[in-house]
Amino acid sequence: MDYIYVVHGVAIVGLFLGSLVDLKKREVPDTVNYILLAIGLLFGVILSVIYGDVNFIIASVLGYVVCNVLGLLLFYLGQWGGGDTKALRGIGALVGLPLLTIGVVDSFLLSFVVTLLFSGALWGIFWVIYLMLKHKKAFLKEYLILRKDDFFVNKKYYFLLVFFIFISLSFIFGLNPFFNLVLIIVFAFTYFMLFFRIVAKAIENSAMVVNIPVSKLVEGDWIVGELKLKNGSIFESPKTGLEEKDIILLKKNFTHVSVREGVPFIPSFFIAYVFCVFVGPWVGFIF
Repeated sequence: MDYIYVVHGVAIVGLFLGSLVDLKKREVPDTVNYILLAIGLLFGVILSVIYGDVNFIIASVLGYVVCNVLGLLLFYLGQWGGGDTKALRGIGALVGLPLLTIGVVDSFLLSFVVTLLFSGALWGIFWVIYLMLKHKKAFLKEYLILRKDDFFVNKKYYFLLVFFIFISLSFIFGLNPFFNLVLIIVFAFTYFMLFFRIVAKAIENSAMVVNIPVSKLVEGDWIVGELKLKNGSIFESPKTGLEEKDIILLKKNFTHVSVREGVPFIPSFFIAYVFCVFVGPWVGFIF
């Protein structure tokens, strides 16, 4: 099983290099992603030949397919960029998903994916806090403007009044204490989200929108707002980001455009992978 160390070594080095580029340029290098994918599939073929067991290449292809489906789902839901999807399927092909682990929660790949969901969320929170501190003056200015004009926040006292009425009725009619607790949690979470969506928008406007030359546009970039083309038509960035045809069109009409920078998520891949290497396939222990 010494080949496992080679797999982990390649994955960790690839994700580390990808993280550095993602942090610096806010884009995931296709070179790293395709190398991970190629090595994964090639490694599966080589091991199948050496050990005379076709399950190695099957596991590699299966890992690629499963991670590709998950990555595309998150991509079309607007949660990930194309580079993140390519990185996930590269790891899927490299690590593989053995047939014997289907339906059994003891595969390394499954543990990695579950860990990635948690590390991605924590990394996103960390990045938001980092941007708030780095651009605190611009953020505070934008936040105060948005908060002042926000309908729901300005009507927060009505929200609290409704909450008070619900709680009072619950106690008057002697409803289950557990129901009261759930009610409080739901209202508290809703109240928090009223402010959080303003925070998120303020961060986007103050720290995640940059004006760049159209020559630097790459596939997956998100254009901010609507743009009026020379022929009078309106261009709006696709939900999944720019495609090559969009970039060609924009180059014919503009010299500079404003784009929204996304959160560099590849570092969360690196963190999740390193965690799983040292902890092992941990998901099986919770079932």
